[in-house]
Amino acid sequence: MKKYFAFLLFTLFYLSAIADVRLPSIIGSHMVLQQNSKVKIWGWSAPAESITITVGWDTTTYVTKGSRGATWVTEINTPAAGGPFIIKIKGANEIVLEDVMIGEVWLCGGQSNMEWSGDQGLQQSNEEAPNAKNKNIRFFYVPKSTSSTPQDNVSARWIVCNSED
Repeated sequence: MKKYFAFLLFTLFYLSAIADVRLPSIIGSHMVLQQNSKVKIWGWSAPAESITITVGWDTTTYVTKGSRGATWVTEINTPAAGGPFIIKIKGANEIVLEDVMIGEVWLCGGQSNMEWSGDQGLQQSNEEAPNAKNKNIRFFYVPKSTSSTPQDNVSARWIVCNSED
């Protein structure tokens, strides 16, 4: 029994030592961060892993460390509206977030009316859809899902405004 317990501990330690830095889907390329504020960037890593974050709008380097629970979080300062910028997050691996915009973040939520599209009888939608291209507008699209418990992440993605979506 002791052999199995020692093997289990070794395996868990080894796997946590080689864990890649990971991010929730809301922190990704094409995202929008609130301007002139402090925003939280967070994710998962090996416990005690050093995480370094550099941003494209200034020379500040942010450093944080993975917790015992294999999570990390830090706050970064954002400038006035602008972009696109790059954010680099480096631990055992490196993640490069591209095309990050700084501006106003609006959260919209609701029930079934929030999933209506122009195809559902909205006037002039067929005429306007081909012109719906604005690289400065981003949507964080979250597909329908359910859970009986709070979630740390969702299967979602950032979309740059385009005529197809």
